[in-house]
Amino acid sequence: ILPLTFVHEADYGRIVEGDTLVLPDIRQALRSGRPIQLINQSRHETYLTEHQLSDRQIEIVLVGGQINLFRQQHAVAQGAK
Repeated sequence: ILPLTFVHEADYGRIVEGDTLVLPDIRQALRSGRPIQLINQSRHETYLTEHQLSDRQIEIVLVGGQINLFRQQHAVAQGAK
């Protein structure tokens, strides 16, 4: 779950239960630091969202969570020995 907020607060009320939402190119979007497009396929609308994640938090999200990051770092450390 990504902690995104709407750039335009009024957009929050435009999404209803059952809507299909898509975050295209989310990996690149998170790294860019620019607003992230959220596409509501059910209503054919696009909303701008943003996050307040640190670089480390983005890294954790992109590898699938804290445990995966630890495993990845541990594997690298083991390979260096």
